[in-house]
Amino acid sequence: MCGLDELPQGPRLHPKRFPGVVVLLLRDVLSFSATETAELLDVSVPAANSALQRARATLARHRRPDEPRRPDPASSAAEQALLQRYMRAHEQADPAAIVAVLREDARLTISPMGLCWDGRDEITQPFLDNMGALETWRCFPTAANGQLAVANYLRRWDDDTYKAFTLVVLTVDGDALVEMATFATPELFAAFDLPRVL
Repeated sequence: MCGLDELPQGPRLHPKRFPGVVVLLLRDVLSFSATETAELLDVSVPAANSALQRARATLARHRRPDEPRRPDPASSAAEQALLQRYMRAHEQADPAAIVAVLREDARLTISPMGLCWDGRDEITQPFLDNMGALETWRCFPTAANGQLAVANYLRRWDDDTYKAFTLVVLTVDGDALVEMATFATPELFAAFDLPRVL
């Protein structure tokens, strides 16, 4: 998923030149149609399709040859147990519980910031430093493109509501977490029929 950070990004001052990663997520992850994508981004259908083709080509160039398999939509009991463990670790502010199930070559990405950590050793410190510092979590299971996913809500100390924070798509291999693709884009929650505020 680090290849997503190589996708074309439009200047912030020109909203018509939207990031290629947005088109890719809408079409290939959230299963939006070409028309729906174009309407959401306020562009023509040909423009949206062109951006999708460029994004797919860029992603293909950056795909790892050893990229793990994508799980079937009907996840196994072991995968569900791993999902529950991941959510419980967040809600209990226990980053060590997640680190314990990371495969040695696991990857963590955060988009659209373009952040990427490769390997359990690199991932460990960000989890230890940040999970408890981000106040109180509530997590809900969902799915994206046939993969396990988690919708994370965060409540700040000075607030009494939980607000949409991140969507995390998990790649699982057996009983280990291989990749955590994090999207810090609360606007995506609506595509999963999830509320922005709890």
